[in-house]
Amino acid sequence: MAVVFRPRAFLPSSFAVLQTRGKVPVKVQMEGEGEGGRERGGLPVLLPNIAEVISEFRTLGEGIVDEVVLL
Repeated sequence: MAVVFRPRAFLPSSFAVLQTRGKVPVKVQMEGEGEGGRERGGLPVLLPNIAEVISEFRTLGEGIVDEVVLL
């Protein structure tokens, strides 16, 4: 079995509590923002949590998947 992530999956998305599963919240400094960004710390966005996704592959595939290899 092979899983291919589209490059779009790794782009930051806007923060929403209901969308946080499998993602990590981070704050980023956007271009043109002054020192500290939005509320001193940047704009909150979500990035994929690859470690959690791989862990779920292992858990859900137990007995079916022999090994997980990242390329």
